[in-house]
Amino acid sequence: MPIPESQLETWSHQGAVTTAKATHESVRHALSASTSPVRDKNFEAYLQGSYKNSTNIRGDSDVDIVVQLNSTFQGNTGKLTEEEKKLYQAAYDDATHLWKHFRADVLQALRTL
Repeated sequence: MPIPESQLETWSHQGAVTTAKATHESVRHALSASTSPVRDKNFEAYLQGSYKNSTNIRGDSDVDIVVQLNSTFQGNTGKLTEEEKKLYQAAYDDATHLWKHFRADVLQALRTL
């Protein structure tokens, strides 16, 4: 069964770009607000997926926003020698803001919109 011309026409136009931009700005505003628990954290908020790649289609797109914490990482010292582990521990501090805490803080900030 062929796809109707009207459906192809709909798919060939981008969806609500303005809405995606507004959503992104709203999230960024909530995260940087004076009451936000992540305000002073080193993070980025950016679009990902179809809106980022300009491949979204009208009526069939969600807005994927990444909120990325840049100040925490998890090292894997399993293959290091004891001396290398000591050097690693001297160079890097343990994380003070874990992923689960960051997630909870982001959700709290978003709920105050």
